[in-house]
Amino acid sequence: MLMAAIAAIPAFHSCAEKEPVAPVEQTEYTYRFELADSETRATLGEEGVFWESGDQVGVFMGSAASVAAIVNMSSTPKTIDLSTETPLAEGTAIHAYYPFQGSNTDVTAVDVVFPSTQQGGSVSAMPMAGVPTEFHEGATNGSIFFLNLGSILDFRVFSSTLYHGEQIQSITFSASAGGYLSGVATLDLTGVSRTGDGPQVPDLGWSNGKTSVTLKPQAATVAESKDAAAVDHLYMVIAPGTYSGAFEVVTNVATYSFSISNITFNRNGLKRVNLDLEKESAMRGGVFSIENDKMKAYLDKVDANPYNPPTDYDMTHMTEDIYGGNQSTTNRTDWPKPVPVSWTNPTSGNTTKVVYVYNDAAMTDLELSVSVSNKSVTSADVYNLIPNRTYYYKVINGDSTVPVTKGVFSTTGRRRMINVCNSQYGKMYANNCRDFGGQVTQDGRMIKYGKLFRGSNMDKTTDAQKQVLLNYMHIGLDVDLRFGYYGTAGAGENRLYDALHLGTEWHTSRSFNSWSDLTNTEKMEQILSKVFSAVELNKGVYIHCKVGADRTGYVCMLLEAILGVEQGWCDVDYELTSLSGAVDSGKPRIRTGSPVNYYYRTVDNELRGVDFIYSLSGGSYGNTFQAKAVNYVVNTLGVPYEKVQAFQNNMLENLN
Repeated sequence: MLMAAIAAIPAFHSCAEKEPVAPVEQTEYTYRFELADSETRATLGEEGVFWESGDQVGVFMGSAASVAAIVNMSSTPKTIDLSTETPLAEGTAIHAYYPFQGSNTDVTAVDVVFPSTQQGGSVSAMPMAGVPTEFHEGATNGSIFFLNLGSILDFRVFSSTLYHGEQIQSITFSASAGGYLSGVATLDLTGVSRTGDGPQVPDLGWSNGKTSVTLKPQAATVAESKDAAAVDHLYMVIAPGTYSGAFEVVTNVATYSFSISNITFNRNGLKRVNLDLEKESAMRGGVFSIENDKMKAYLDKVDANPYNPPTDYDMTHMTEDIYGGNQSTTNRTDWPKPVPVSWTNPTSGNTTKVVYVYNDAAMTDLELSVSVSNKSVTSADVYNLIPNRTYYYKVINGDSTVPVTKGVFSTTGRRRMINVCNSQYGKMYANNCRDFGGQVTQDGRMIKYGKLFRGSNMDKTTDAQKQVLLNYMHIGLDVDLRFGYYGTAGAGENRLYDALHLGTEWHTSRSFNSWSDLTNTEKMEQILSKVFSAVELNKGVYIHCKVGADRTGYVCMLLEAILGVEQGWCDVDYELTSLSGAVDSGKPRIRTGSPVNYYYRTVDNELRGVDFIYSLSGGSYGNTFQAKAVNYVVNTLGVPYEKVQAFQNNMLENLN
């Protein structure tokens, strides 16, 4: 009786391609190797690999050539019958291997194949070696004990919330260290032995080794759980060894990468490989920088050589090659780069696709949505996301609840510019808009995103643009720093028009027409107190004058100084206005430019902006730029210190 001494591999029902068997003149030497009572040649859990009618086992007898023994599935018990015209001498060693390959004619060694591409739900037949048995005079039957030469990987691909249902197209295992996973190897049959109850097999000698294996399932989907009853078991056969490398799962939507290090896969063994797609990198969207090219060029220069005020006002990184000639209706350098989201199939019928972008993998915390009404379009640009965040998205077709696609991507950047619903080129459409968030303070904290914004006036802003300001940016306070009387829509870019209809409580209406207005104690106390109250109430604050440059620049610098932003980086925030077409006549706002502005410098012995703050005393708060600003706000403007502290606490967060 042939005892099944091999450990198992799972239920694959297809085997290697059969070689034609040459007719052999039969003698009295006929040997029958009986199989186990079950049909399996190996059993592991509830899975098994079955012999199939017509399977061929290569058998070697002493010095004879390789011959094929055919598995007889119709007999009871199942048998392997071997006939030979060569009489066997007492003690002749009989070797065997599976599957049979007619090209193997050497009695001492055979080539075995670990396929580098494995198809369907099964793989090519598992290479096995039969532990040699000895022929005894007069015997007509015998036992051959088989041992699987490879290792089996049982992949369970799943995703609990985000990616289940995607179609698995391939799984590739690539080894960066540890040897060959697949290819053609030579097995020295004379080295196969049986010691006690366990067979021993020498190492394989590779003649054509490969460091990767790709499995291509016929039909498999990403399950919701690794333990779900419906999970697809995807099996891959590899050469045994200890490997480092990566698994790559390709679905109809994305490619996922999983790294491993020094993992051992044993000969004659099976290892479950759980691949949770939500815990590894999905290369569907990748990582996107949301800095436009001009902004990136400028910030790269600043990072390489930061400003060192107040002693270096003879130089600027906002040079003409960055701001010059770059502002137009089609080249908006005051906008961020978008993140592109794409899908495979265009919309059928007249339905609208909606891209929903979330802050969490469970897709419960909605950040924003983008509608696409053109049914032939298969992509959408997503603007205004926060830098250095990971976002999750799904695309819904019409009223369907089943996503067209789902995915994840990350953003990078140093400042967050805002595109207010494709606002028109000009000074009156909420242009030159950016978030205070992301700036780092001298004590190592960061200004939170989505609290304070600066930009140009909004007098001609459309209803759709107002919805972005009110419902996405959550603007609840309009700090209007223009001069003149309280105006009406279109009355003029310097009229104090309440564009967002926030009412007199949340739209400031004090006129600012000179440096004396910006140092007016009553006016500035009112402005800052409004800002502090709005932040405490979690209302977004939008600060602007006509173009969001000089008056806006001074007030924003004062707020940044209170929060602890280094003065050189306040300069950077001021100079970023140079990228905006909202700046009148394309005049750049740079730190070496004409001093007739309110952000910095001295004019006719009148201290302004930065110079004004530096001229102040820090009082009991110290002598830093921040201390001077805080002392001015508290002891000159009369804002209670507790309100300043609350503002700092509400605006700042610790860096991870």
